Amino acid sequence: MASATAAQDHAATSTPDAHQTPYDAAVFAKSPLLQSPKLSPDGQRLLFSTRRDGKLFVVFRSLTDPELKPVLIPEKLDLNWYRWAGNNRVLISVSQTVPWFGDEARKSFLMAVDTATMKIEFIGRATQGLEGDDLLYVDPSGDWALLSIQETAYDYPAVFKVRFDTGRLSQVQVPFDNIWEWYADNSGVVRIGISYGAQKWTLHYRTGENGKWKKLVSVSHDDENRAGLIEALRVVSGTDKGYVLAARDNGRYALHHYDFATQTIGDRVFGLDQYDVEDFDLNADGTPSAVYYTDDRPRVRWFDPAQQSLQENVEQALGSRHGTLVSSSRDGRIKLYHVGASNDPGSYYAFQEATGAMSLLFRINGDLKPGRLSPSSYINYKSRDGLSIFGNLTLPRGVAPKGLPLIILPHGGPYGIRDVLG
Repeated sequence: MASATAAQDHAATSTPDAHQTPYDAAVFAKSPLLQSPKLSPDGQRLLFSTRRDGKLFVVFRSLTDPELKPVLIPEKLDLNWYRWAGNNRVLISVSQTVPWFGDEARKSFLMAVDTATMKIEFIGRATQGLEGDDLLYVDPSGDWALLSIQETAYDYPAVFKVRFDTGRLSQVQVPFDNIWEWYADNSGVVRIGISYGAQKWTLHYRTGENGKWKKLVSVSHDDENRAGLIEALRVVSGTDKGYVLAARDNGRYALHHYDFATQTIGDRVFGLDQYDVEDFDLNADGTPSAVYYTDDRPRVRWFDPAQQSLQENVEQALGSRHGTLVSSSRDGRIKLYHVGASNDPGSYYAFQEATGAMSLLFRINGDLKPGRLSPSSYINYKSRDGLSIFGNLTLPRGVAPKGLPLIILPHGGPYGIRDVLG
């Protein structure tokens, strides 16, 4: 299996280096060859960002043809994210600082790029508010999507259907007072809204495309025990059933069934004792396909036994190296892995399920040799009150781990930020 080849490739570069001169900081600061790669839905093309000669590009290319198709990000704009919309269109979110009622704020914009013609369309309205990249749903064909935007800075956001071939916007959901977040089901029907008050937020819901909106559960911002907190709302098309991440049982977010009609958190589908489930994907039929969480590094857990077995085989073949799933084709048969370790920036590999082959695409930083860097380990220890605290411990190579000075690097937060081995 070619995943073993990836491990062997690593072994050739990880033997201790006799030359122990410390690396210059510039080697670590070197821009990676590519960042945040994503496979197209058919698994045949790769999308990523890169910086060359001080300029930032979003680039796509075939997995088999190295010819690059770059989209230059203008210097006045910052890159937020990018994704595929079907196999022949790329969506790019950019932002810039703008004057805002006597102050400054960040304003985002959405760009759509036709990969055949390289034509770029800016999607939105000239008078829109700050958030111009709030995508609720992208049709699998990539021809249209749902976009939540304010028509002007003085309006609450409405939902528009955008045709990417023309850039035309047609309103499908009128704005409601205090509703700032909209959600669509897995067929592209707006079904959920979230309004915010001074002390709580409220869930608004409707049954089907033509149902009446009604207020459901309200949750206090100060819910300290997290028992009433829900995240990542997903409703299944044609039903009042869906899924949420809820911290109901042990203070950790887990995947649960959810009945929107009765406002009831149902049985737990998947959860962990020590870690939050961070996100999940649904199949086309509305059943869960995968959950994502982080322990020492990002993890995926597949509900399809064959996919889970494949994931475990890849991880076993890589041994001490980290095989992190980065992206996959819509059918899951082609996957993109980052293969690295705490002392190795790593490389990106394409895995073909049909052949079991894992082929090298890019090295992130070939100047850094694992044999010259100190590995880290994932540890936990008890605080004085018995709380388990997790951390990443790096010990200097070739030195006995006794009587060493301690440097603590706390991460930011408290929410949504954590460190991983890498």
